[in-house]
Amino acid sequence: MAAGGTIGGWDEKAAIFVFGVCFLIALAKGFPHALRRDFSSHREWMIRGYAMGLAGPPHVRLWGLFPPVAALRGHTPQAQRFFGTAFWIGFILTALSAELWIRYTRNRQLEVQLAA
Repeated sequence: MAAGGTIGGWDEKAAIFVFGVCFLIALAKGFPHALRRDFSSHREWMIRGYAMGLAGPPHVRLWGLFPPVAALRGHTPQAQRFFGTAFWIGFILTALSAELWIRYTRNRQLEVQLAA
């Protein structure tokens, strides 16, 4: 996708490439954990992959195409540059949210295991 035409230019292409690679790495790291039946590690890597692959685009749309922002910016070159920035903001917030969720639930899983 990053090789095709984009609205945000090279900034958007770089974000798509970086987070596409992160998505593939998360999937590649999660698969061996599933084969070894280490489901807690597999779960963590799949949450990261899900965040990069599926949850990122809605955040990108929120920041880049939020109606009041789009209405104020119009179709100017400045608005197009902002769309590239929106990709970085959306992906980083999604990745951060996924990591926070992993760390929050990791502690809960340890408490449940220790209690059992």
